[in-house]
Amino acid sequence: MAAYLSRLHHISLNVSNVNKVAHELVSRFQFNVFAARLTDRAKQLALRRGSAVFVVNERPNEATRRLNGHQSRGWSSVAAGEHRDVNCLYGAHAHYPVDTVSNVCFEVEDVQSASAALRDRGLCEFLQPPTEVRDDSGRVTFSIIRSPVGNVCHTLIDRSQYQGLFLPGFHQVGSDSQTAGRSQCPISHFDHITYACPRSSTAHITRWYRNAFGFQ
Repeated sequence: MAAYLSRLHHISLNVSNVNKVAHELVSRFQFNVFAARLTDRAKQLALRRGSAVFVVNERPNEATRRLNGHQSRGWSSVAAGEHRDVNCLYGAHAHYPVDTVSNVCFEVEDVQSASAALRDRGLCEFLQPPTEVRDDSGRVTFSIIRSPVGNVCHTLIDRSQYQGLFLPGFHQVGSDSQTAGRSQCPISHFDHITYACPRSSTAHITRWYRNAFGFQ
């Protein structure tokens, strides 16, 4: 059985200059920076326009490390503060030297069940097994899988037990106000996602999404 996806949660970009990309999204498309996660080794900004959310991650200059700096095994549960040294929370490091979409995150009702369905069918490689992150506003569970498109992974996330603004580890920035009525660029949501695929790979990629997520 395919893993059931509830909705698109956010799209992550891995970039060399997070401030520059955020400025472009704000000035050209009227996105609003509403949450941030800033540590000694990480800079992540969340921007929203309607229901469309981008998470912009600044690529570390150092050599690519294993996911989250260590190899994870099994189910884990940690507080958001314990992720202070993690470069890219809720995603995996992009291995590409250019700015790129790196993660398409979907909400699911049960991360454990969705992950088990994918694992039992042998459809994908897990970059992060089901993991729970929590703070004072509740808890979020997520896992990360590799997609059939080289530079893109998928995070499956359940935030039904979380009452915070966005995700554990992020703090509010600004007022998260929406100005759709005055906008010259009335974006409301992500309509679809387009992949630039290698020649002759389309059939394999569409088959993977049909078998993994039930896409038609």
